[in-house]
Amino acid sequence: MRDMDKIAAQIGREGALFRERLQTGEAHETFAAFAERRKPNFSKFRGGRVPLIASKGSHGSSRFSGR
Repeated sequence: MRDMDKIAAQIGREGALFRERLQTGEAHETFAAFAERRKPNFSKFRGGRVPLIASKGSHGSSRFSGR
């Protein structure tokens, strides 16, 4: 059986990190672009684009290129 206290603590840490990330300039630009029905402009952030985290499928291929 899993240790529910450890799981709950990890969920809490992940929630805090998610809330922190929602306050970034990149997140604000993303939400504004969505509301305005336009492509986001990340040119002022880290070289112009926000990298996507690659997700590996069952065959080891990346689902997202971030490009």
